[in-house]
Amino acid sequence: LGEPGDPVWLLPMRQVDGLVWPGWSTEEFTTADVRGDVSFRLDSVQGPGSVAVFSTGATGEVSVGLDSRDGLPDELHHSAHAHSHWNWTFTAEGVYRTTFTVGATLADGRTVSDTETLAWVVGNGTDPSTVVPGDDAEPTPAPTSPEPSTTVPTPS
Repeated sequence: LGEPGDPVWLLPMRQVDGLVWPGWSTEEFTTADVRGDVSFRLDSVQGPGSVAVFSTGATGEVSVGLDSRDGLPDELHHSAHAHSHWNWTFTAEGVYRTTFTVGATLADGRTVSDTETLAWVVGNGTDPSTVVPGDDAEPTPAPTSPEPSTTVPTPS
């Protein structure tokens, strides 16, 4: 994530009050619905810095799943009918837009996918109510609907 001592903004893989707890969920699919794993592909990152997603094991080993610093796309594979949480890190404050494609091969052999962009507000420099998902310049105008303007990143 940079040199030792460089700042980093972290959403940890354990739940912390007041922070978004992003994760991967394929719980709506049974293992009979899907051939193999469901893929979560990070296609692009727009923002002031880099994004990395990693997990840590019980003995401290680190597994980097996604890292925008080494080129995209990057892809994580997740079994059907499961969920997990990872550490999400950002190298600078500001607005990020991450575009993901979620894909799978269904039991009948059809390949399906969907692409969505999630908006993240990192740090204290931007009012989250001024940001909506998409790939427009930042900050974007406040939404006109009364629904929340932030997206909890749990692609499914």
